[in-house]
Amino acid sequence: MGLDVERRAIMETAIETLKQEGAVIIDPVDIVVEQQNWNNDVICYEFKRDLNHYLAQLPDTAQVHSLRELIEYNEANAEIALKYGQDTLLRAEASVLTEQEYMEKRQQYNHLPSTEGIDYVLERYELDALLLPGDVDGMYIAARLGHPLITVPAGYSEQGVVDGDGDSTKGPFGIVFSGKAFSEPTLIKLAYAYEQATMYRYPPQLSEK
Repeated sequence: MGLDVERRAIMETAIETLKQEGAVIIDPVDIVVEQQNWNNDVICYEFKRDLNHYLAQLPDTAQVHSLRELIEYNEANAEIALKYGQDTLLRAEASVLTEQEYMEKRQQYNHLPSTEGIDYVLERYELDALLLPGDVDGMYIAARLGHPLITVPAGYSEQGVVDGDGDSTKGPFGIVFSGKAFSEPTLIKLAYAYEQATMYRYPPQLSEK
């Protein structure tokens, strides 16, 4: 699913702001991996495996020693532990990939990105960084390939829509700068310059409870 009207307008405004600040924008660029039929099976497998490994090593005094026990603990203490749900934990626990299936999928996911991924796009268009929408799909392009990324507030979606995953898009929306491995200094400079030019971030109003 593409960006809805409000979030697309936020992205267009961000691009215009960057132009005004002196950035040279190449729009659009063709990111082949964006068309990949991504899913969460590899990430969920790794999350479940690694979290279980960590929790299993906790001392006996710890209340949880596995992902399943963590989910059960949260359910038993829902009032304080489930304010924002635990969808990621549940998806990871439901992962049924075998190690062999995981390795095959990991290799499949890495093949195309290694030849036509972010590095390829940056070199082809002679770019310093990519500008991506700060939604799940935008961030996954960089995160799945192991590339650095930084998100900066860019606006607020007042109305929102229900996306393909059943989630509302209403609320804060950011832009993502991503680049090659070890390009963090450049990304931080870009993000800082954009942040100072816009100042879209507002400190949350917290209660005194």
